[in-house]
Amino acid sequence: MTRIVEHDIFQVVQHDEQKKGDDILGYRIKECREEQMITQEELSRRANVSRTIISGLESGAITVTTTETLLKIAKALNKKVSEIFFE
Repeated sequence: MTRIVEHDIFQVVQHDEQKKGDDILGYRIKECREEQMITQEELSRRANVSRTIISGLESGAITVTTTETLLKIAKALNKKVSEIFFE
């Protein structure tokens, strides 16, 4: 079961079956980034979000961030928010 809560802060809740640190959000960000063959640094520049945040979201170290940050990342990846965060 996956629940995603969206307000001013976006919280990633992992699948019950998944082990810690292996979250869907991070996987999808990394997958989309790698499909476009860009680095975390390049995504960071395009989204105007720190590379530390990109890395943390991809690794699962960061599990709470703002909706604005997620919108910036989706736009930088030329994806709809739903393609990255809700599939």
